[in-house]
Amino acid sequence: MALTPMDIHNKQFAKGFRGYDEDEVNEFLDQVIKDYETVIREKEELFSKVNELEERLNHFSNIEETLSKSILVAQESAEELKRSSKKKSRSLSLKSLRKTLIALLTMLFRNRVRLR
Repeated sequence: MALTPMDIHNKQFAKGFRGYDEDEVNEFLDQVIKDYETVIREKEELFSKVNELEERLNHFSNIEETLSKSILVAQESAEELKRSSKKKSRSLSLKSLRKTLIALLTMLFRNRVRLR
């Protein structure tokens, strides 16, 4: 289990003959506590930022997926429109050709009838 700032603060050291200067140790521990609290706070902020960025990434991934699907639908619609236009074009061409042939045959028939 990780140490907490309170664990560091509450740590008691046994005193021995010719031990460390108690004030110096306490000052050092105070600095360790302060730095440790800063590290913990920064860690929490970074975790929060990572979560926020993951949410944004998911949001943009959903948008990307939606756009990809929309592009596919648009491409399919364009292909269908293209096929339909070609079909209508052929149909109109056949109708025009039929009308022209009828007109030509009619003219030929009238001219033939006149020639006799």
